[in-house]
Amino acid sequence: KIFGMIGGSSPLLAAQVETLRLEEDVLFVTVHNSLLIGDEQVRFSEISRVVDEIAARFDSCQICFIVSEDVGATAQSYAEYELLLHKENRTWEEALDLVSTAYGQIAQQVLEKRGDIQAVYSAGAEFTLALCRDLKSVGLRILGQVMPLTAYGEFIDGECSGLKCITSATSAPDVHTITESIQYLKRKLEL
Repeated sequence: KIFGMIGGSSPLLAAQVETLRLEEDVLFVTVHNSLLIGDEQVRFSEISRVVDEIAARFDSCQICFIVSEDVGATAQSYAEYELLLHKENRTWEEALDLVSTAYGQIAQQVLEKRGDIQAVYSAGAEFTLALCRDLKSVGLRILGQVMPLTAYGEFIDGECSGLKCITSATSAPDVHTITESIQYLKRKLEL
């Protein structure tokens, strides 16, 4: 099984997720990023909801991705998010840290519950860093390049030492970045 996470938002990421949706059989679980930056209990509830949904439904497929509800954000949704940040008295940097940390926590809990996950896909340095932090890994050992701005490797030390991972920059310029990464993992894992 392969677990992936897309916490960012941009038209390119939205196109990459849509390409994945069209080309692979994937369980998508939406994460409400707006619930991750405010009240701690609401944040905990959203993390628990996502983990529980994955635990309940991951048997039905080989690939599961958590994806931000705002993956295809528009100018209007950015404006609404800006209002939410103001209401919560948060900066963009604080919000990004809270959101990426929550994704790392979700991934760590999913990996803990599902011993059959063979690889992870992560887009965005802040999300990959949060994942390493929550898995108590010192980082990734790079084993190859999938395509520009996309690397294949494995976690060094920590709870999931040796677990295979592909990480890509959120600016990886190809709409096929995620699907090519999944195909690469399938070849490496012989799925």
